[in-house]
Amino acid sequence: MYKKGRRAERFLVEKLWDLHYAAIRVPGSGRSYKRPHPDIVAGNGHRYLAFQVKTTKEKVKYFTEQEISDLKKFCSIFGSEPLVAVKFPKALKVYPPEDLIPTEKGYKVEATEGRPLEEFLHENTTH
Repeated sequence: MYKKGRRAERFLVEKLWDLHYAAIRVPGSGRSYKRPHPDIVAGNGHRYLAFQVKTTKEKVKYFTEQEISDLKKFCSIFGSEPLVAVKFPKALKVYPPEDLIPTEKGYKVEATEGRPLEEFLHENTTH
């Protein structure tokens, strides 16, 4: 499962570079490191992004309350936008926290929602 997640993170990093955002994977993300940290950080000199990245074969992906809380906390200190990216079988979709669907134990996203990365970055340009 770890290899699949790492592959999705690398895929997103490459896409971000192609879109003129410098991007790196954060080592140890999702592991026992005690401070909140995202899977990927990226920026283009005007805009800074932090991603929690998941992959699934399903049409829905779930996140714990803690995962989203940690992402938001990191972003509030770092000065970046918190984003969730999910690699579904046919597409990579991006979701800002306000687009996450609350569940009993946290949040979920659906493959039919969200936006492709290129579309999200184009629609939400801040410069």
